[in-house]
Amino acid sequence: MIALHRITQPDQEFFLNPDLIQVVEAHPDTVITLTNGSRYVVSETPAEVVELVTQSRAAVLTRALIASEDDEGSDPSAQPEVTDALARVLKFPTPQA
Repeated sequence: MIALHRITQPDQEFFLNPDLIQVVEAHPDTVITLTNGSRYVVSETPAEVVELVTQSRAAVLTRALIASEDDEGSDPSAQPEVTDALARVLKFPTPQA
């Protein structure tokens, strides 16, 4: 979940499931359209929404990797370090020259 602020209620945050986001637009206010057609006008910029989604997904991956590491027992060589695993998961392919 990501914390956002409606433009009409900037002092109260609400939480949105980032997996339901279909489109984030600026008109000039930021409008988030969900897969079910619901729309929210928020005070965050589209770039801030993208960063919040990125952080949320990275946190999920981190928790999953740590849980997986804990499940492997006490053998430190059984699982790679969390940071190494995250680096591999989050690395985007680069075009070959």
